[in-house]
Amino acid sequence: GLSMLAWAFASLGLAQPRLLRAAAAQAEAKARDFRPQELANFAWALATLGLDEPAALRAVATEAVQKVGDFNPQDVSNLAWAFATAVAVDLRLLRELARRARRRLDDFTPQHLANTAWAFASLIVEDRALFRAIARAAMGRLGSFAPRGLSGLAWAFAAVGDGGGTELLLVELLHGIEGELAALLSREGHTAAHSDASLAGLARDATGAIWALDYSGLPFDALKRSTSELLPRTAGSARAPQIAALGSSCGPGGRNRDTEPCTVMDLPGMMVVHKTSGWEVDTDASSRSQFGRGLPLSSYVQARLPRRLWPLVHDPQRGFGFLHRLDVPGSGLILVATTHEAYGGLSLELNSGGLARDYAVLVHGWWPGPRREVQRRVAWSEATCLPSKVERQGRPSRTRVRASAHASRVGGEALSLLDVRILTGRRHQIRVHAAHVGHPTACDGRYTSATAFAADRAWCPWNCIHRYHLRFPDRKGALRDAYAALPPTYAAAVGSLAPRPARGPSGEGRRADGRLEELVGRFAARAKK
Repeated sequence: GLSMLAWAFASLGLAQPRLLRAAAAQAEAKARDFRPQELANFAWALATLGLDEPAALRAVATEAVQKVGDFNPQDVSNLAWAFATAVAVDLRLLRELARRARRRLDDFTPQHLANTAWAFASLIVEDRALFRAIARAAMGRLGSFAPRGLSGLAWAFAAVGDGGGTELLLVELLHGIEGELAALLSREGHTAAHSDASLAGLARDATGAIWALDYSGLPFDALKRSTSELLPRTAGSARAPQIAALGSSCGPGGRNRDTEPCTVMDLPGMMVVHKTSGWEVDTDASSRSQFGRGLPLSSYVQARLPRRLWPLVHDPQRGFGFLHRLDVPGSGLILVATTHEAYGGLSLELNSGGLARDYAVLVHGWWPGPRREVQRRVAWSEATCLPSKVERQGRPSRTRVRASAHASRVGGEALSLLDVRILTGRRHQIRVHAAHVGHPTACDGRYTSATAFAADRAWCPWNCIHRYHLRFPDRKGALRDAYAALPPTYAAAVGSLAPRPARGPSGEGRRADGRLEELVGRFAARAKK
C-alpha cells in the first residue's frame, strides 16, 4: 500500500513531491492500519527524500508508541533514524524506542547499532543507559562494522559526550574504533583491487572518526597516519603544476583592500586567498543562484587557474577546492587546495585539528575576561538561508575567545575587540555564539535588531569579523602561517573607538590585553611578514 509505494520511491531516489504529499495525507488518516514495519518504512521514506510532513510523522509516532512492542531491530533503527533525519522530536516515541532497543540489542546488527546511536545522539536524547548498552554491544563486534558505521558510531559517542572523553566506556569504545579503522585502512590501502572512489570513501569515513576523537580530546595518531598514507591513492592520476605568479597579489598598491580579493600565498597544491566583504565562498554550483548574495570567490580563483591544468578548482563536487567557508559580510583568509592530493591532506588536517583559524571580532558590550569559551550546539537548515541558532538538536560547536581590548564609542556604548579561534566550523558559528551570550557582533544585520544594525552602520559599514590568521601544514608537512591586516574600513572603525574608561586609581578595567591602536598595528605588522 502507501508504505510500500513511498519506500520504493525513496529506495530509487525518485522525489515525486505531489504524489508523496498525497500519500502522506492518506497515511496520516490511516496510520492505525499500518503494521510496525510499514510505520518505520514510511517514516524512513519521507526522511530519505527530505519531505517535510510533520502531521504524517506525528501520526506515525502516535501509532508506533502503541505497537512498539512488536518492532524488530530493523524497525527500531529505521524509525529512530527517520525522526533524527527529519529533526522531529517526539520524546514519548523516543523513550519507547530506547526501551525497546535496550531489550533487543543482542539482535541488532552493527548497522542497527550505528544508526540507532547516531539518531539518539543527533536528537540529544538523554538516555545514558541506552548509550552504555550500545557501547557494550558494539565493543565485541567492531570488526563486523562497515567503515561508515564505525565513523557514525564515533561521531555519535563524541556528540553525546559533548567533547569530554572522560567516561571510561566512551574512551575504550573510541580507542577501539580508532584501532579498527587504522587496521582496516592499512589492509585496504595495500589492496590493488580498490577504485579511487572506494578508497576516497574509506578516507572520508576515517576522517569523520578522527574528528570525533579530536573533539573528545583523545589521541588518534595511528588512524591519522594510516589515513595520510591512503590519501595519495585517492587523488587519482591528476597532477597540477605549482602555481606561478598569479597577479593580484596582496601588495601595498594596485588593489582596493576593502573590495577586491587577492592572493596571499602560493604553494605547491594550495594557495591562500584574502576574501573581502561582499564575496561569497561558494562551495557548490547551486549556492550562487540559490542563496548567494555575494560575488562568487570561485570566479576569482578560476580566472587565474585554468581548468586544463587545475581541474579541482573548477569541480563543484570538491567545493571548488575551498577548505572552509567565511560569511559573505566577513573578510579574511581562505585556504584553497589546487590539487586532489592536497585537498585530501588538508581536509584531514581540518578534521583532526591541524588547521588554526583566528579572527578579530568586534562585539557589543564588554566581554567578561573569565569567559574563554562558548560551547553551544548550532543548528541551521541546508535548504534555506534562515539564520542559524543555538538549539539542543544542533551540531556540536566550540569557540574559544580572548578579550583583546574593551572600548567605547561617543555616548558610552561599550564594545570589545576579541581574538577568536573556532574549533568547529558551523554556519555563522561566531555570530551565533556571540549573540547567544549577549554580545552580538558589530554591524550584524542578521543577529541583531534592525535598530542596532542601522545605528552600527553609521560608523562601521560591514560586519566586523575578520579572519586574520591561518596556520596549516604544506605538502612537506612544514607549518605555514598566513596573516591579513584588518581591512582599512574595519581598522578605521576600531581606531575611532576610545579605550574603556578607567575604574579606580590603578586604571583597572581600561583594557583587556592591549590598547586599540597597538592591536590594529599588530595586525598590520603580522600581515607584512
